[in-house]
Amino acid sequence: MASRETVLARARQFVEWDVNPETREQARAALAAAEAAPELPAGFANAYGAALEFGTAGLRGEMGPGFARMNDLTVIQAAQVRRGRSRGPWLGADT
Repeated sequence: MASRETVLARARQFVEWDVNPETREQARAALAAAEAAPELPAGFANAYGAALEFGTAGLRGEMGPGFARMNDLTVIQAAQVRRGRSRGPWLGADT
């Protein structure tokens, strides 16, 4: 597991990068609570200490602020990564 300072730094980065005012404010409030607490609140390290993984079922995760949650920022980041690897159209379908 990442150190307390690493998780807090990633949460600060999320607040800086998030384009959605609602999740940015939720993240800002969670960050303030985490910085004031002697230990990280439950779930905080899970939300900010890791990245959402793209698996065989696509990009799935709990909705909410954090790099390991589904939100505007993680979708934008996933699309940018995919765009950088693609030479043609990006199509997908459930079967």
